Amino acid sequence: MSAKVGLVLGGGGARGIAHIAYLNALDELDIKPDVIAGTGVGALVGALYASGISPDEIIGILEELDFRRSMKVLNNYSFKDGKFGVLDSFGVEEYLELIMPVKIFDRLYVPLKVVAADYETRTQHVFEHGKVVPAVRASMSVPGIFSPIEVDEAIYIDGGCVNPVPVDVIRDECDVLLAVDISGKGASETEISVASTANDLSQCYQILTKALIDEKLKHSTVEVMAAPSLVGVEMLDFFNYENILEAVEDDVEDFKVEVCKLLKPELLTKSGKPKRTKKDADKPVAHKEPEVEEEFEDEMPAVRKISKGKEKRLAKRAAKQAEVEAYLAQLQAEAEAELEAYEDEE
Repeated sequence: MSAKVGLVLGGGGARGIAHIAYLNALDELDIKPDVIAGTGVGALVGALYASGISPDEIIGILEELDFRRSMKVLNNYSFKDGKFGVLDSFGVEEYLELIMPVKIFDRLYVPLKVVAADYETRTQHVFEHGKVVPAVRASMSVPGIFSPIEVDEAIYIDGGCVNPVPVDVIRDECDVLLAVDISGKGASETEISVASTANDLSQCYQILTKALIDEKLKHSTVEVMAAPSLVGVEMLDFFNYENILEAVEDDVEDFKVEVCKLLKPELLTKSGKPKRTKKDADKPVAHKEPEVEEEFEDEMPAVRKISKGKEKRLAKRAAKQAEVEAYLAQLQAEAEAELEAYEDEE
């Protein structure tokens, strides 16, 4: 009987992009989690994966979103009106409803538990039934970023307030527990030297997060805990996704080794590194094309045609993306108009 594997994905804003690399590593090892628990962005990435979206496809979603354009609006945002979060007008829930193939907990391909904090009772709440998108939105409701949200007559905020890396939520449901803590390992020199309210609030939040994680780990054993440093990555640095994925490459390789020792020792080579899998072999390898004389260019083989099935999928994806971009552009225009009207009133 094979071991039941649990995967925990912690919260931490844009640093949660790193979760994609760890999911991809498990895919390369042909290891599928039997249950996933997530907080904040970890709940988001976990929900996308559990609904049938592959790590590579999640990266594709990041590539298609125009984060830099969105950041222009965020940079001009004023905290004078504390009633709303800075990302409330960006249609996150609507976008998730559009792209997620499965939106009901009980129908997900992998059982998922999403952690949020009850605003009134100040206690942890675990979503595992009903609609996925409102639960994820509740778990991501970091104060100032997203406003609290009402779900089933209760108000919820960021799950990181009570359980940033919810290892205890599924500890009893698995034999091997893997966890990814993307809260970071400290402040960068720039953050320390540059005094600002935003930096101070960010560091305060991370200090509280570390204290909560340390306390949870005293009572729950984790077989493999990944904790990349991710120093200097801000909560809203989503546009920096390529550098974030690159920054965790070495840590992901170490993670694969530890996972193999527990679950796939046959994949380890004499050097202690995992063997290359079929998915590894399928990855494109950068190489320099040989120089070709101009007169021989016509003799070069024709570009391979894509299949009709793939062509249809690409067309369908492009149409859906165009619809999503048009909707997000409309929301952004409305947000900019509201911001200008608000500033005029001031």
